Amino acid sequence: GGALGSGSFGCGVPVIVLVNQQTASAAEIFAAALAHAGNALVLGTQTFGKGTSQAFVHLPGGHGLTFTVYSLAAGAASASHPLNDGVAPHVRWQW
Repeated sequence: GGALGSGSFGCGVPVIVLVNQQTASAAEIFAAALAHAGNALVLGTQTFGKGTSQAFVHLPGGHGLTFTVYSLAAGAASASHPLNDGVAPHVRWQW
């Protein structure tokens, strides 16, 4: 870890996560987790705001079932916010 958005995994390797309004699902959760842990600098624009992950189960006869596996919030328990608000970048940059 380190300071929020320090952009390093403690081994001197800088990490930047590039996000925009199309960043959603697992990519959004990944960006939020790295940012909250202080392991990455998030660069770009506000993310989509989905904050959930789905699973698909194949059923007989070519059918399937999709369901939400989890919904996450980023931050400490006392200061968490749902990811359906999106992830705000540390540095705003339109790309």
